[in-house]
Amino acid sequence: MSGTEALAAVHRPGSVPYADQIVAMHLVDVNGAPQTGNESLQCVAYVWSTRDNVWTPAARLRPGDQITVRLRSWADVSEKYEKINRSDIDDPELTVEEPAWAEFVK
Repeated sequence: MSGTEALAAVHRPGSVPYADQIVAMHLVDVNGAPQTGNESLQCVAYVWSTRDNVWTPAARLRPGDQITVRLRSWADVSEKYEKINRSDIDDPELTVEEPAWAEFVK
């Protein structure tokens, strides 16, 4: 389980000329990853926010929400998703690290 610290803007379905969007989210207190010491793990991850002009559950997330996602390296999926319209978080410090790809766990 992870907490959402910040989320990029999500477009309203039908308000833009594209039907799909990926949104960036800043996750904190990421559990399940190997860590050393007591540091809190965090990452920026992309997730589907709109598919075929319909919001996904990610479009309704707000800072502070607790979510359970499976994270994968962006390098593993970038060829498949890099051409999808993306919305990024406006924070230069968060663009330094390689992002992850997130999928909600049911």
